[in-house]
Amino acid sequence: MVITWLLERMQAWQDKPALIWRDQPVSYGVLVELVSVWHKRLEASGVHPGQVVALEGDYSPQTVALLLALIERATIAVPLTQSVAAQRAAFMEIAEVQVVVTVDTADAWHIAHRHVAVTNLLTRQLMTKG
Repeated sequence: MVITWLLERMQAWQDKPALIWRDQPVSYGVLVELVSVWHKRLEASGVHPGQVVALEGDYSPQTVALLLALIERATIAVPLTQSVAAQRAAFMEIAEVQVVVTVDTADAWHIAHRHVAVTNLLTRQLMTKG
């Protein structure tokens, strides 16, 4: 899915607040910059279009930007928060997650690859269609 139109509008509103995190406004411009940073991180870490990527983390500028970068990169994003920690293993198995990107409460991040073959027919169709 191409979200260029969204990022263009965000850039046009670069000085306006996009979200509030820890009682501080974060501008659209900062989010657009973070999306660019995430593209570089994902590229450097070998995260490719079509891969199933779990995004583990709660609401923050990093997780919002990461989700946008994953969508723009045409990955299959699987958002997971602490509220589903008890079902994490089941969700990872069901989704056949190949890459896990974790963003902690301090907004620090880590990327880990998993050797998982995607066999689910629907997921394979999504991968084929990009």
